Amino acid sequence: MSQKFDYNNLSLMHKIVHRNSPIHLPPFIHLYTHDNTARSSRLKSSKDHLTLVPDSKVLPVLDCFKFNFFNCTLKPWNALPLDIREIANHETFVVNLKTHLWPSYATNTVT
Repeated sequence: MSQKFDYNNLSLMHKIVHRNSPIHLPPFIHLYTHDNTARSSRLKSSKDHLTLVPDSKVLPVLDCFKFNFFNCTLKPWNALPLDIREIANHETFVVNLKTHLWPSYATNTVT
C-alpha cells in the first residue's frame, strides 16, 4: 500500500518539479545546485540537478511539517534514479515509475 502512496506522490511531484502543475515548490524546498560544501559531496553526483533539498533551518524545527506532502515525498523522489526524474513527458515518467516501483508491471504490459 505504501508504494501506491509513493506512486501518487511521485507522480504529483514530477508535475511540480517540471512545472506542469499550478502548485510550485515551497520556499523551504529547492533544487540542488552544485557547490563544494560537505553537503554536496554526500549527494550522488554533481550532475544530479533534480535532487530536492530541504531548508535545514525550517523543517527540523517546525513539527507542523512532519506530515507535509513535500517533506514526505523528498526521500522517495531523491531515491528515484536520475534518468527517471529527468523524463520531461509525464506519461513516459508514469510508465517508467510503475516499472521502477513494480518490476512485474513491465512484464505484464508487454503484449
